[in-house]
Amino acid sequence: VHITSWYHQRVESTMMGRDMSLRMFGIFGLMPISLTIAGFLADINLKWMFLSAGILLLIVTLFAATQRAIRVID
Repeated sequence: VHITSWYHQRVESTMMGRDMSLRMFGIFGLMPISLTIAGFLADINLKWMFLSAGILLLIVTLFAATQRAIRVID
């Protein structure tokens, strides 16, 4: 809810539909790909699937923490 409100405050009303369609594609359109990868990793080893997901989350978080534009989001 917070990130959606943040987007709505910053996106022009004429571009809101385009912005939401791109965001929804990113969320729902790419879900089959991520589920396929997760299923493949779970078949190999469930422990490694969760470990790789945690490592990826840590990398993304550390990268975001180094970006000034993200740190100053109010």
